[in-house]
Amino acid sequence: MMLISVNASTDPEPEMDASNRQPTLMETVNAMSDVQLHRYNAATLQLMKQSAGRWPRELSTPNGG
Repeated sequence: MMLISVNASTDPEPEMDASNRQPTLMETVNAMSDVQLHRYNAATLQLMKQSAGRWPRELSTPNGG
């Protein structure tokens, strides 16, 4: 079995919080959607780790084969 995972998260704008300049509407919307993507990615990774840990037990046969 092969599992391929692709990280679709983006890097946050580093200068947004380090500037006195008010962010544009597009920068604000992008920041809000990026936060949701990061949270979803973290939840997905946690679920995959938990599932992958169960697979050997659930897929093994009683005689170990």
